[in-house]
Amino acid sequence: MARRKGMRARRKSTPFKPGNKLACTPIEFKDSSSAPFAINSPLITPTAYKRLTSQEYDSVVTSPVKGERPTYHPNVANTVLLRPKREQEGEVDSVITASACGAKTNTGYSEVEGYRLIHMATFVRAYHAAVIEHRRMKNRCGGLLVALSELEEKWGAGVREAFGCTMCKFVSNVSALYREVEQDKPGRNPADINVGLQLALHNTSLSSTGARKFLGCLSVPGPSMSALQRSANTFGPKMEAENEKDMAEKRGIVKDTIELRGRTRDTPIYAEYDRQYNNPLRNARKRTPFAPATQSRDVIIENTTPNKYVISFNHTNKLCARGDAKRRRGEKVLCPGHEGCSANVPPDHNMGDEESGGAACARKLLEGDHPVAVEFLTTDADGKAARGFGSVMDSTGSVKTENLLDGTHLTRSLCRALTGAKLSNEVFPVRTAARRQQLQKRFAEDLSNRVQAEIDACREQKAYEEAEVERAMAECIDCIMTCYTGDHSRCPGQSFVCQRASPYRFPYLPRIAKGSLTFTESDKATLKKIVTVRTSRKVLRSTRFATSTQKAESVNSAFKMTNPKGSATFSRNSRYRDHSAIHSVNNGPGESIARKMSAVGLRLPKSTAFMLKEMQKKHNYDKARRKTHAYRTRRAHLREKRYRLHSKVNGGTSASVYKTDQLLHDHGYACRLQGVARAASRDQQSEDESKPW
Repeated sequence: MARRKGMRARRKSTPFKPGNKLACTPIEFKDSSSAPFAINSPLITPTAYKRLTSQEYDSVVTSPVKGERPTYHPNVANTVLLRPKREQEGEVDSVITASACGAKTNTGYSEVEGYRLIHMATFVRAYHAAVIEHRRMKNRCGGLLVALSELEEKWGAGVREAFGCTMCKFVSNVSALYREVEQDKPGRNPADINVGLQLALHNTSLSSTGARKFLGCLSVPGPSMSALQRSANTFGPKMEAENEKDMAEKRGIVKDTIELRGRTRDTPIYAEYDRQYNNPLRNARKRTPFAPATQSRDVIIENTTPNKYVISFNHTNKLCARGDAKRRRGEKVLCPGHEGCSANVPPDHNMGDEESGGAACARKLLEGDHPVAVEFLTTDADGKAARGFGSVMDSTGSVKTENLLDGTHLTRSLCRALTGAKLSNEVFPVRTAARRQQLQKRFAEDLSNRVQAEIDACREQKAYEEAEVERAMAECIDCIMTCYTGDHSRCPGQSFVCQRASPYRFPYLPRIAKGSLTFTESDKATLKKIVTVRTSRKVLRSTRFATSTQKAESVNSAFKMTNPKGSATFSRNSRYRDHSAIHSVNNGPGESIARKMSAVGLRLPKSTAFMLKEMQKKHNYDKARRKTHAYRTRRAHLREKRYRLHSKVNGGTSASVYKTDQLLHDHGYACRLQGVARAASRDQQSEDESKPW
């Protein structure tokens, strides 16, 4: 904007000029008696003038509390804040002490401080070459060769150093203290330390920012954010190719196992499916009308071998940072489809559509190396993945896929139904409604797990004969009801868990409720109606092979290690991190890292190989230990002990618990809302009744 002609003249006439002082200087009195007013009067307070920095000024002027009415104390001096001063260059860096700089040498350069990630053999040879060159040029100099910070060159996490003498002016050539990874494309070869750093990040939950913080705490100068992103973009596709190759090998192992069992290699197999989202599919108000998840992961796990390998994976992503940047610049691009797009579905895609995810996994199973057909697919009851998976399998004409249900999820559904059941007040031997509600939750947990235990024991005893299992479970329901009342006369003949030698312990119930519940005929009918759904012929047939999705749930936990759920979202490299997690699940941590290092061209030193071997050994030991009967029994006893402790400490109910909107009742807000809602419901009902239809 051009200045007007009179602006300079008016500026010169203003009294606010550099160097001017305040004209009204305060009057000083030798004693309080000569003053025309009392110095200590509460009506007159001295005034202080302060000029703060911009950050300090904002912290004083700005308050997060809106509508506050400040009160001033008469004995506190009034403070007048002047215009904030600009932060001088280097003021922020005042926290960096002078000790961070190395000592000066005769060459005019300072010595390198801190730690560096170097290759030992390369460093020894580079330093020895500098010593020989220094001795040849300055034979009688007794100075020490040190690394010079001004001549240091960074290449990601790797460095190139020059060595200088502390007594003379000798400076060696700059030498790389890392090894390079050979690649087929033109350009500078990457340093092995940068590739290894990306391998570490893809095996942990650390992001690029987290890696820089980690290295900074170790006094190691970390790579820039752009360098880390470029190396991640280069490393990611290699990780994906390695995992796809590994999953194909695992499908070949499954076929070999089937052939060794006396069947053809093309025999359909048992498998399980599950999907994980990066954000929960709930509580999305005020954020998005779509499903709040932006990424999903579908896995297919074989149930042929005891290892239960992941044999198919599908990643869905609607995030694209590059597309958002282009649209902000005014370019008309659509995701997916443009160059460098990381999204594979449009922004309006329904992320809760598990049917499409199941179909994608089925196509990858049939089209990849060592194709596998699935006859029985175990899923939870949350989505329709089995429908999409079965439609693709049916299109081949070789197999018709049957959907099986997970018994663990059915047990949780039964527990929720029992918790919400309307029972009489005489069921639980307590007085208050809150205590009855707490006991009903514990009773629902105990009864749901009791039913599942009865089904498992019955199948073991009846040799998985479905007709015998259905008949036995129909008789077992009435036995369970009488068992909770303390009558165990029918247990030896009809129960498979409660026997004379080992009676049922009611692990989830407090002592006052063990074997002392009282059911009316209405209560028995209600409970029997709910439990019969779990023991019906259709549900028992859908769980007849005792398969579950627990392995898929463990894979979801592995995904959280590389893609932290809810705390970090990798819009471009999340797919590669998921492939890294699957590779670790299929091979174990030690063997997986060794294979990944070989795939990206990294050498494996002997000391590192020994560490990976010990890591793999411990992983295999822990994996086998968790499957033992002693481990599972100990966990059950510890769980029962925690429930007993809870009942002993606070009587089974907490003095202060979390409950949504519980404080609103104190203000009458919730009561008024409920009254308005009931009135609106009555008006709507009367309006509907007045309509002819």
